[in-house]
Amino acid sequence: MRTIIIHIYPLQELGEAAKSEAINHFRDINVHFDWYEPIYLDFIAICETIGLTVKSGDIGFSGFYTQGSGSAFSAEADLPGLIDGIRAEAWKSYAPKLELAFAPLRIDRRVMALIRRGQLQPEASVLQPRRGLSARAYLDYGLPNHKAYERIAGELRRLEDWLKSVADCINQFLYRSLEREFEYQTTDEAIAESITANSYHFTIDGIFAGNIKALTAQNEEQP
Repeated sequence: MRTIIIHIYPLQELGEAAKSEAINHFRDINVHFDWYEPIYLDFIAICETIGLTVKSGDIGFSGFYTQGSGSAFSAEADLPGLIDGIRAEAWKSYAPKLELAFAPLRIDRRVMALIRRGQLQPEASVLQPRRGLSARAYLDYGLPNHKAYERIAGELRRLEDWLKSVADCINQFLYRSLEREFEYQTTDEAIAESITANSYHFTIDGIFAGNIKALTAQNEEQP
């Protein structure tokens, strides 16, 4: 029988080179699981303040530094609520420091009055495309194909264009929020915090000692 003594150390007791080795070993420790859920919840809450109803299962993303990276979401829209919420910057009731650069809405006031009175009931929605990552907004206004409605239809097309810009703006915010959170969770500081919280130990060279501790515990259990 041979006896081998190996000294193991918590992260804070390692030298700088060993500490770097240990941190690099756990580079993905904070992004293995649902690290993005808090971002989703914030996004859902912000959308709700401006009349967009989003469910967690209707959000998706791919990231972050490759071609095709992006985010997408689906939502039901309360159109008058969305217009009023954006105009009043209602999201600041939830996130006071958040700045969202939505384009101003410019449509005929008479058409807007028809919408508010329910005489026009265009249905607004945001949908994820079948391919790729983006937020596609649609306005189904169902007007008869008649010359008498051409002017109203033109205004509603402008409204749909605005809705598309809103969806794009809020989707860009979503993606940037995810990207920032991912970048933070993969910083040395955040990784070191997780290593310490999990009470991980390492050899003097920064090699993870999880297997060594497991073998030690197993031997201690044997009679």
